[in-house]
Amino acid sequence: MEDLAGQPIAWTRSGDGEFPYLATHGGARLTIRVNDFPAEPLYTLLVDDRPALDLEDWPACWQRPAVPDAVLHVAAAEQTRRGRVDALVLADWARRLCVIPAGPTATILAALGLTGALADAIGYRLLTPPPAGTGRVEVSEEDGTLTALRVTPMPAGPGRDELDELLGAGRDGVRIHWDQPRPVHYDVTVAAAPFGCQVTAYFPIDAVLSATVLMQRRPVRLSS
Repeated sequence: MEDLAGQPIAWTRSGDGEFPYLATHGGARLTIRVNDFPAEPLYTLLVDDRPALDLEDWPACWQRPAVPDAVLHVAAAEQTRRGRVDALVLADWARRLCVIPAGPTATILAALGLTGALADAIGYRLLTPPPAGTGRVEVSEEDGTLTALRVTPMPAGPGRDELDELLGAGRDGVRIHWDQPRPVHYDVTVAAAPFGCQVTAYFPIDAVLSATVLMQRRPVRLSS
């Protein structure tokens, strides 16, 4: 069989969270299925509806289209239902943090679909129990409203290529100390939204998957 993972295939989005990508190559109908990671490979390539290749990562030469907000929300909701907090979910939360109106922290968390109690800690509050797919969610506040979320996805966070695709090209931050995680910053904005969201993914030394993701919500001064 042809090495399809090495071919420059252009994919389109289906709007289906479990089978999110479609393509045609060499007269065959190609479909990508998202599996129950990490128990199974992350993706399976189906050729004419038959499993042909398991993939742990998205091939570099494959082209994924930009994700409209409506499609992103549908795909993220499906991943959340499956107990995953991946790049789709984090990107959806970041864009929602831009458009959710100012208000109490509990209201903002509910708009993100996050439930649970907030336990006080030093400098932040901890969402308990942590949502499925996470080991920890820290909430920062100012004047009773949410200003930041720090999420620890389990078993690991998304890779930089996934975040770059959904959030735009990231920019490298500076390590405070050589043995600390490497930060990569993304600025997420939505037209006419009252807030912007800076997303920072932290990558441990020599790791390709992020360990934690920080989302900071900041007011935007809208021009009149």
